[in-house]
Amino acid sequence: PKLTMAAAAAAAKKAGDPGTPRKRAKVERTSVLIQLVSVGGSALGPPLDVPLDSTSKDLEKLVNSLQDNDQDATAFKEVPYAFYARGREDYFGEEASLRTYTSGSGEESVVEVVFEPLAIFRVRRVARCAETMPGHSDAVLHVRYSPDGRTLASGGGDATVRFWDSNSGTPRKTCAGHRHHVLCLAWAPDNSAVASGDRAGELRIWEPASGKCAKVLKKHTKWIAAIAWCPAHLDGEDDDDDS
Repeated sequence: PKLTMAAAAAAAKKAGDPGTPRKRAKVERTSVLIQLVSVGGSALGPPLDVPLDSTSKDLEKLVNSLQDNDQDATAFKEVPYAFYARGREDYFGEEASLRTYTSGSGEESVVEVVFEPLAIFRVRRVARCAETMPGHSDAVLHVRYSPDGRTLASGGGDATVRFWDSNSGTPRKTCAGHRHHVLCLAWAPDNSAVASGDRAGELRIWEPASGKCAKVLKKHTKWIAAIAWCPAHLDGEDDDDDS
């Protein structure tokens, strides 16, 4: 028996008529083609297909592996890098992924990612005490090396200023005269004098070579917290103007 038109259409729909185009489901994009480029414009290898969820940390590992940075025994295991997209307009944040910066690119297009090495600060851990210099009978409150590095001045709660040989760690001079804790010290730019200030507001100028007090200044009514000398390149300018 012949099928009616309505029955034929229903049967074709049920069987899935191959002549009728089906709507394709949208496939979510999971990767992107990138070209790693140094700040100088040199490409690092060919374009790579990487996951869209890759972060700056993942890219950092990739660049280090391509450059064999972990093979250098004298360097850090991994060199830190900063990454940029769109001609260095967009900086890759630590938590952001490639998906954020490649949303407008096509599936076959190559996204240029610029990498830049960051500065490495090598700080050695203090493993031992190089020198111990006993002498103050109370807490040491301030220390200062001379501009030439040969002498160390220290002031403490015992109201004394002491000078030490910075190479041997031996004492040179002990200067008494302050009535209260010595809170701060400052060397003259030419190493010829040291100024010290105490908790009583007294300022004293010392001669490191002899250990003698050259001058006592009493104007502050409370403690002196900091001292600074006129820089050497400005010293004497006022005298020249007056003359």
